[in-house]
Amino acid sequence: MQLKVQNMTIDKSYSLESLKNSDEFELLLNDFKSEFGFKNLNTFTFANEGFLSMMLDLNGSIAISLGENEEIIQAGKLYEKYVNKVVWIGLTNEGKLNYDECKNINVDFFFVSSFITDTFAKTSLEKVKELTSAKIVANCSAYKYAKIADIILIDAYKLCGYKGCGIVLYNDDELYEKFGNESDALVIKLVYEALKSQIYKQRIFYEDIELGV
Repeated sequence: MQLKVQNMTIDKSYSLESLKNSDEFELLLNDFKSEFGFKNLNTFTFANEGFLSMMLDLNGSIAISLGENEEIIQAGKLYEKYVNKVVWIGLTNEGKLNYDECKNINVDFFFVSSFITDTFAKTSLEKVKELTSAKIVANCSAYKYAKIADIILIDAYKLCGYKGCGIVLYNDDELYEKFGNESDALVIKLVYEALKSQIYKQRIFYEDIELGV
């Protein structure tokens, strides 16, 4: 039996249980983590409740760019309503991140990605790093090479059509104790295959944007 997802074929040897109990799965995890340069990888629910749970697990003060995806924005509103204040970082009239509002924000974690969701304007995470000491949590579904982020998020639906699940990569071992129990082997396999197949096209696309082609 074979499953086809967006021109990728996964046979029964890549079922959830067989992957979790195989050397192939360990090799897949190691390849995925080394591609991004992170020690830990887990899956999570890529929806309002999944991001709210993540914010609670981070156990620190939070800032969120208004250029993030709707799930993060809604999770932030719930977090602010029931848990603690969120620092919201706005956009300029041109739809770009307002860097002035990023200066010396006193938070532990900053949800900000390398591209604005609605306008697709590019954000320099390097510049954000210079303006704040907060750890950067970045959605890299659109742009894989935001490796300067401290925590990377990937939406499986954007890459391979697997709705409702995402991948989080990070180095903090303390977070592993909170994130480490969730690991959807099939999603990890599908997303990794999608990344490998799209890598060349992505590089050309974003290089063209930067060059104004």
